[in-house]
Amino acid sequence: MFNNLSERENSATNKLLEFGLSKAALAFRSILGTEASLKSIDAPLEQLGEVPQYCTKTTGKVHLLKTELVGDLKGFCHLIFSEEEVQKIQSAGLPEEVLTNNNPETRLMKLEFLTEIDNMVAGAVVTQLANFLDLEIYGNVPSLHVMQADEVNKYIKAESVVYNSKVEFRAVFGIPDLDVQPEFVWLLQENFIDKVKDNAENVLAKELT
Repeated sequence: MFNNLSERENSATNKLLEFGLSKAALAFRSILGTEASLKSIDAPLEQLGEVPQYCTKTTGKVHLLKTELVGDLKGFCHLIFSEEEVQKIQSAGLPEEVLTNNNPETRLMKLEFLTEIDNMVAGAVVTQLANFLDLEIYGNVPSLHVMQADEVNKYIKAESVVYNSKVEFRAVFGIPDLDVQPEFVWLLQENFIDKVKDNAENVLAKELT
């Protein structure tokens, strides 16, 4: 997965990420009330010229929910939906009167529903990273960014430079009943690698349930 890790350290990284991201899928299931699963973890990411392909959505508007990591591990993650996917998950989780009205109160409820999803999904991963790598970290309040799909990769790349991110991976979830496949992009600073190296044996020895 990451070139600067040994085979055993890579195994620990895979185990840790698969476990944390599977917990994120459970968070989707809890809040949406329907089956959700982790489909894939991609690292390294394909390059589009000088820019990694953080997001594979190519048309229309895209909604990015950004969570900044605070504490012993610095970085950020983006939970990414197409506009159509946002409408589907809102339809699954919000009352009809909220969906059919477009006033300041209902617009706020729709936004809060998205940020609640991001809080739960990002928080599920952050909790596992903290527990298994013995770190004190938490996610900041999420922010929503909406842009055209062809702007997303450059936008995240610019943020990666600001954060000096060295570790990048993308997870894709499947929510088949809603025909939704959210993408979850993580960019972490290099001390993530150091923490994996320090805790690889502990991670491999633990039973992930």
